Amino acid sequence: MTATPRRRNLIRSLVTAGIAGAVATGVFGVSLKDIPGQLPFSLPAFSGAGGIVVGLLVGFGLLMFEEMERSWAQQLLKRLDPVRGLRRRTQLRHYAEHLTDHASEIQLYGAATRGPHAMRLPALHISSELGRPGAARRQSLHRMVERDERQAYIVIGEPGSGKTTLLRHTALQLCRDRRRMRRRTPLLLYLRDHVEAILADPVQTTLETLLEDNPSLRHHSIEKAVREQLQQDRCVIMLDGLDEMAGPEKRQEVARWIKTQMECHPRSDFIITARRQGYDNTVLADLDTLEIQPFDWDQITQFTRQWCRTVQRQESERPDSEAADRDSARLLRLFRDNTELGDLVSNPLLLIMACNVDRYRGHLSDSRAELYQEMCEMLIHRRRQQTGVRSRFDPLTGRQKVLPLRSLALSMMDQRIRRIDGAGAIAVFGEELRLLPRRIEPEDYLAQAVENGILREDGRDSYCFVHATVQEYLAAVALRDTGQSDFLAEQVEQPWWRETILLWAAECDASAVVRECLRLRDADALVLADQCVKVARQVEPELAAELKRLLDSDTASSKERSLVDDSLLRAYLQAGVDLSGGVRLATDPLPYRLWSRFLTDLRFNDCLDPPGRIHDGEDAVRMWPVYVDRFMSWAASYAPPGQRYRLPTPQELEEYASRLPPEAVDFPIWVDGPEHPVLHCLDGVPKVFHAERAAVVEAMRVDRARTLGHRLVAIAVHTAMRRGSAEVSNPLQFRTSFDWARAVDHGTPAHSILDRAFRQLLSQVRAFSDMSGWHPQFDWEDYLVRVGDTEFVRALEARGDFPEQLGESDVLAVRAGLVLASVWTKEAADQPASDLTFATAVRLLDDMGAPPDGEGETVYPDQVVSEVRAAAERIAGGSTEDERFAPLLGKTGDLLDDCADLLGPVLRRQRRFDAQVVSCARTALVSGTAVALILLEDDEAARLLRRAIAGLTVLESRVGPGETPPDRLLLAVEPFDHEQAAAVPVPVSVPPGAWRRLRQWLRSLRQ
Repeated sequence: MTATPRRRNLIRSLVTAGIAGAVATGVFGVSLKDIPGQLPFSLPAFSGAGGIVVGLLVGFGLLMFEEMERSWAQQLLKRLDPVRGLRRRTQLRHYAEHLTDHASEIQLYGAATRGPHAMRLPALHISSELGRPGAARRQSLHRMVERDERQAYIVIGEPGSGKTTLLRHTALQLCRDRRRMRRRTPLLLYLRDHVEAILADPVQTTLETLLEDNPSLRHHSIEKAVREQLQQDRCVIMLDGLDEMAGPEKRQEVARWIKTQMECHPRSDFIITARRQGYDNTVLADLDTLEIQPFDWDQITQFTRQWCRTVQRQESERPDSEAADRDSARLLRLFRDNTELGDLVSNPLLLIMACNVDRYRGHLSDSRAELYQEMCEMLIHRRRQQTGVRSRFDPLTGRQKVLPLRSLALSMMDQRIRRIDGAGAIAVFGEELRLLPRRIEPEDYLAQAVENGILREDGRDSYCFVHATVQEYLAAVALRDTGQSDFLAEQVEQPWWRETILLWAAECDASAVVRECLRLRDADALVLADQCVKVARQVEPELAAELKRLLDSDTASSKERSLVDDSLLRAYLQAGVDLSGGVRLATDPLPYRLWSRFLTDLRFNDCLDPPGRIHDGEDAVRMWPVYVDRFMSWAASYAPPGQRYRLPTPQELEEYASRLPPEAVDFPIWVDGPEHPVLHCLDGVPKVFHAERAAVVEAMRVDRARTLGHRLVAIAVHTAMRRGSAEVSNPLQFRTSFDWARAVDHGTPAHSILDRAFRQLLSQVRAFSDMSGWHPQFDWEDYLVRVGDTEFVRALEARGDFPEQLGESDVLAVRAGLVLASVWTKEAADQPASDLTFATAVRLLDDMGAPPDGEGETVYPDQVVSEVRAAAERIAGGSTEDERFAPLLGKTGDLLDDCADLLGPVLRRQRRFDAQVVSCARTALVSGTAVALILLEDDEAARLLRRAIAGLTVLESRVGPGETPPDRLLLAVEPFDHEQAAAVPVPVSVPPGAWRRLRQWLRSLRQ
């Protein structure tokens, strides 16, 4: 809406008339002052003047309204113009795409080892958390800039902590929300690219003038759209790298310029990044300060997994996620197990460098020196060179830049200190710098080292290296360059120098150190020698061979064997993590190398370890509690004074596992139990000493197949007892009395014969049990002595259904069949009308001997014998309502005791495993379970026997051909007062069943 020409002419006439009238009134007023006796102003003059003033005001007001009207109209047209609005949104969208493409790049300034493929930020970024100095609460930068009120922050962090990445990721997040971006457009500027323009003319240089050099503004129209956003204060202005200025004066000047820009754009958000030393004492020090927090373990885990999967996708046509997960689990375990390395990778840049070195230079466990070399080069000079930022080190070459720091590190190692005052550091630097052709003041060198981040200042004129490992590595490099191998050989007994020696050996000939270690013949020295040989660049072959012979020899003297055992244990405990309570947990599973030496010392037989399952160099697996317990006693004898070797507790293992991804601990681990060592399975780890119902039922089915002949013989003996035959050895006794026995000669399957014999036995019991004077027979001992001489048994032997040579286990199986036959006799006598078949009896036995559906039993071999003896004591000491079957309780107790005696040597691994023996023993346990439930209704005795049956099933899976999850053993070390422990009385425990067996022995003596 605009003014018409007529209206514009009227306004001009009013203004012109008003000005002319004002002049005339002034002349008239002056003339009146010259007339004596007249007032200075007459009424007409005053009225005319008032009208003139009103005309002037009205005219000027109308002119102002016209201009305002024009401005409002233009703004309204801009808002209502759909073409212009669409064009602006399109320009901002293009800007967001350009900025997203730029900000998605990962810039690894200072990293020498890189992969062949470029990494993109969205695939790898782990959000860094911010916190105010001294505050525990952590926040996200993106959430903070989403607030409606204006924000102004300065974000500080150590070199490589992710300051630039944080700004880039925040810009990416803002670009994704297009609606919010129109109100808050991200503007990312790198101060190092504009510092010269700012310092040259800080007044004329503004944010608007810097837009021309922004890499995301590649087109004039896009630049215009962003410029309009900036002029309207609709931007989030991110300025990266305040610290990247050469000298505090320049930083101060740039900080003042930033302050001016903040005043020019009072409604825009400002985020500035700097190192701590880069913003102190500037005009920005009063801004709200946020500090980037180091990565915690969850963030390290998440990044490592994402990095491994990204590399796997880039390098393989068919990505293997399982292989990537294995790599990440191995890396994470290394980070967790090595305390120094774990501290370093809390820095994002160092974490990426560690992953790259591991991937492209070999496993990190073998290339730590290379990682430390890259880290030092990055901190000293490489990062600033690649970013183009000037420093006081610029006149020096790469080697000259590091020389003073090497000398400082070696000097501090000599003095055994981790901190040094400024005067001491300057003195060391001065000695080195005065020899250089290009002069640099030692004070400037110290300031630049602090600014680069390789040295830290605590504010009290005290300096230290950024990490103790950096000091040790630089000292090792200094010793390498000066060739002081003899000096290090003199330090092999000093723990202070151990890490420096290993880092030195990685780049040198370690023969002098290894030779000295062999001469000392000390446990710690042998550990160091073994580590040096593994990491050394070179070592004399004769020395390496002598060390290997010493460590592998099993025929050395007792003293030498103890020395080697002690050194191997200490070497094994080198890799560990510290837990609460001063406990240190070894993180590598116990090697078979140590386990085999323990077995040799105890002179166990070959049968104690399954052949072909474990080879030298692998972890010790498939252990039994009894041996784990004995190994701990063996290892404890080598514990240094003031320490104790023991198994971890479940709580300690959970604490350790909580710091690792689930796949890193995917095996059962031995822990200290209330009575004996037990296996602890973390979430998702299959149980080892555990038998499910299906496995137990299957094992009992196999037992029935293996003991068919034994049960046939048991029924034959039972029938002979019932008939009162005096001569069981009489061949006619079986052939004439048992029509089912003829089936043996005709090749009838054994299970059919057994079914026929079972039905005939029960039918005879039902026929005679109601007669007066009937009672069951249990005196089968004499029959069993001569049972092998019968023609019937020989016929079974010829068919292969019964062994030719009766062993102790075979007699046990026949006795178990007799007990079961007696149990079924009671069932037939009590319920004559029932039609109990052999198949029904089998199903009943499965239900009695196996755990309930959906459940299982966790039983260790050490527990089986005690469970059997406890059940035997309960059954033998029990009572039944049917006194006719009371003798069967004692028979069953004796059967179970003999079963425990048979199993003891097998479970203690003093006798070779025999599947037939285990089947016979389990058959006896099933018989005992039937007696406990049918005769006594003793659920506790049945529970104990069910656990023993499950334990034997576990035994078969551990030593049989089947595969089970391999277990591992981790040692824990804790402070221990041996004198105080010796004063604590040890309680005496009596094994279950011992008193009953003692009473039986005394009765036998009286008889």
